[in-house]
Amino acid sequence: MLKQLLAAAVIVLWSCQAPVAAGEITVPEKAPEHTLIDATAVDAGAKVHLWEVVGRLPKPPYSFDADFRVTGERGSRITFTGPPGVYRVKLTRIFEDWKFTQSKAQVIIVEGDTKPNPPVPPLPSEVAGVLILEEQNDRTSAQRKIMDDPVWQSLCLLQGISYEIRDDNNPSVAKHLAAAGSERPVVLLIDGDDKVIETRAFPETVEAMRKLIGGVK
Repeated sequence: MLKQLLAAAVIVLWSCQAPVAAGEITVPEKAPEHTLIDATAVDAGAKVHLWEVVGRLPKPPYSFDADFRVTGERGSRITFTGPPGVYRVKLTRIFEDWKFTQSKAQVIIVEGDTKPNPPVPPLPSEVAGVLILEEQNDRTSAQRKIMDDPVWQSLCLLQGISYEIRDDNNPSVAKHLAAAGSERPVVLLIDGDDKVIETRAFPETVEAMRKLIGGVK
């Protein structure tokens, strides 16, 4: 019954009232997929807030009318998410005197992160080994997860590249300490003569480590 009354009220509003100046809807310009998006608006004393979120997904029929829709009375905030695409957000506020305002906004949901990843330089062709130097007592759980990842390790083996993870107090790596610098952990690229070709910062994620070794996403 309430939905019927609200629908009837909206029909009356459209036929009898002109919308007054609309306030702004606050939404991010872009957002990564699989994250919750908050659309908010100044309450301004409205009696009813009617939200509509309509998505145009990157697939046929490319219609704002059929692909994705969220509607409802949800106060001055609505939270939604969806697959990658362009989303239009519309808010109708209804006041005690039956005047109403309308606001519109747009948000784009993109695949993955919204921040572009810097390009990873390819491994030099003469690389024969990857040596990670660390101070084992200072290893974090995030660093342990990266070091233990079997994918980048398998990528090394598939390319005929050896890999080692050593504490910098290990006597076997003493000759590489000068090239390693002071940061730990650090990635050293080693040639066939066991000399350091290049020093690279230890990646912050498993995905970044895989890209460093073999360009795997």
